[in-house]
Amino acid sequence: METAFSQELTVWRRLSAAYSGVRDQLDRDLAGRADLSLAEFEVLRTLADAGRPLRMSKLAELTHTSRSGLTRRVDRLEERGLIVREPVDGDRRGLRAGLTDEGLAACDELTPAYLTSLQGYLEERLRPEEMSSIAVLLARFG
Repeated sequence: METAFSQELTVWRRLSAAYSGVRDQLDRDLAGRADLSLAEFEVLRTLADAGRPLRMSKLAELTHTSRSGLTRRVDRLEERGLIVREPVDGDRRGLRAGLTDEGLAACDELTPAYLTSLQGYLEERLRPEEMSSIAVLLARFG
């Protein structure tokens, strides 16, 4: 049955399915290589890209994660010795997360496999000009 929002629902469902598909594939590939989830890798990659420890609130924002979800991820990564938490000077409740040397090494080691997996997944489904068009369209969302 056609609704007033059928086109919008179709777009949303397809975007959601595409996002879920690529995340699932990357998650499987990373888990098979390093026993890390994609979400955990994204925390490491975000910290590596920042080049410095980040406040937990900023890290949650950059990884599109709730604060409680991020805390659980950081707990697991800290237990594995890949990141450390430290207090923020002048803020008794503030915490920053930063990479350990082991965390940076793991991130550097996994990034090529992550990129290869991502490239393979997308290239199986899209021609280069389609990827360019999608990148332009999705840039409108921020």
